[in-house]
Amino acid sequence: ISWMPYVSIACVISYVIGHALGPSPIPALLVTEIFLQSSRPAAYMVAGTVHWLSNFTVGLVFPFI
Repeated sequence: ISWMPYVSIACVISYVIGHALGPSPIPALLVTEIFLQSSRPAAYMVAGTVHWLSNFTVGLVFPFI
């Protein structure tokens, strides 16, 4: 089927847009609600690192699924 690569690209782009509009900002919101002002910078670093490492892991594992 010649149009199948375009469908897969559209699905990946739709997933990225859905993730950016949906659950992606939740770690930043949780950090502002849970931690005090004095410890927020360190909490942002930990939450951001976990978030990007999780995205990296999903990107690495996705081709094997």
